[in-house]
Amino acid sequence: MRRLEVPGKVKNLIWRAAMNVLPTADNLIRRRVEVIPTCSLSKYDCILGNFAARDAEALGVREVLCWIKSLQLSCIVVVMDCLQVFKALTYNFSSPNGFRLIIEECRALAHSLGEVQFSFVRRSANTAAHNIARVGGFLSGLGVWSHVPPPWLISALYVDISV
Repeated sequence: MRRLEVPGKVKNLIWRAAMNVLPTADNLIRRRVEVIPTCSLSKYDCILGNFAARDAEALGVREVLCWIKSLQLSCIVVVMDCLQVFKALTYNFSSPNGFRLIIEECRALAHSLGEVQFSFVRRSANTAAHNIARVGGFLSGLGVWSHVPPPWLISALYVDISV
C-alpha cells in the first residue's frame, strides 16, 4: 500500500476499511456508542451528541420533512430562523462536510413531497419553536400531538402570530 500513488488520506481510508475501523453504525454499536435512526424513512443514522446550531437546525428540518412525508401531507411551508440553513436549502450550496449531506437529504425529501417552501423568520418571530426546544429538553420519550397544541405552547403561538 505504501507504493500506491494516491494521497495519504486515501491510503488512510483504505487501511481503515481493511481493518474494519470505519465509524459505521455496526462498529459504533459494537463499541457501545448509542446510535439512533434520525428518520424512519431514511437509511442514515445519527450519533447522539452535540451539534453546531446550524447542524441541529438542519437535522430538525430533516425530521420535520420525514414526519410530513409519513403523514402524507402536501403544500408545506417550513419556517426556520437559522439563516445558514435557509440559504443552504434555497440556493446552490457546496460544503465538504456532513452539513451538506443533511441539506442534500432535506432537498431530496422536499422534492419527493412536491410542494414545499422554505421560509426564514427572525428568531424573535419564532418563539413557539424555541419553547418546544426548551421544553423538549426536559421531556423523556417521544411526544406527538396532531390537532391541539399543549397549553404551554398556545401563548407562544399567539405571540408568533402577532409579530
